[in-house]
Amino acid sequence: MPQISTGESSRRSLRRVAGMRQVIAHSHTIRAAGHALDRARKAPVGDSDQRYELMAAIVFCAFTLEAFLNQLGEEASLWGPKDSVGPAEKLRRIAEHRDITIDRSRRPFSSFNLIFRFRNQLAHARNEALDFEPNQRLHAAESPKEPSTWWERQCDLRTADRYYEDTILIMGALQGLQAQGIEIAIFGDLTLVSIEETSPWGDRSPRLQNPPSRPDQAE
Repeated sequence: MPQISTGESSRRSLRRVAGMRQVIAHSHTIRAAGHALDRARKAPVGDSDQRYELMAAIVFCAFTLEAFLNQLGEEASLWGPKDSVGPAEKLRRIAEHRDITIDRSRRPFSSFNLIFRFRNQLAHARNEALDFEPNQRLHAAESPKEPSTWWERQCDLRTADRYYEDTILIMGALQGLQAQGIEIAIFGDLTLVSIEETSPWGDRSPRLQNPPSRPDQAE
């Protein structure tokens, strides 16, 4: 919260406020992905709690890329508000506009379609009937290995970590950034802009001082 300094901090009066808060969507969603990953690392390996956190982390990676592509594309007017353009086409247009070469056979861009495939399979999910492998080597008291969907097989720490890292690297690459500059560009853009408070009575009511420029400064 903004800091308030006055000897009469408990007193409130009618005030005029002029300002703007710019919310950068991808800054929130990438943090949500990182938060889910942190929780997954603390959960028991293979536990359902870990799996659900990994699901959330990967889905938020897709949300992050979508928000970031929208920001870059709309800034350059690469598609209209009513155009139906998928993520892969948005990426192609942005890369072409910025003269960036994309190699989908190598990281980080090799993860792009996989992240969106995961997101789409959950966003448009259907029940699936999976057959058990008929021949399994098992101990007497051992349960047979259950079949799993493609998206379930993505829910391990190594894969989710890779998708998270590649999401950040893709955003950096589209901005022409080197790895060491990515954190500033991706995580630092939630701002409070031009905040002014004026009192028509000229009293000593609380005034905002030094509005924060980053969310971690606003706590």
